[in-house]
Amino acid sequence: MAKNKWILTGTVAAKNGILELEAKALASGLHIASLYFDGIQVGTAKLEVIR
Repeated sequence: MAKNKWILTGTVAAKNGILELEAKALASGLHIASLYFDGIQVGTAKLEVIR
């Protein structure tokens, strides 16, 4: 069963464009990350956490 919830909002580092996530803050399973610039979605990524 899919569960949708907002888990994190952050700011991407200006010097390298990287936002690091704490693995322990994510539950096992499939997650979708979306990148927004000025309110416009400019990218998405799918990641899977396996424990």
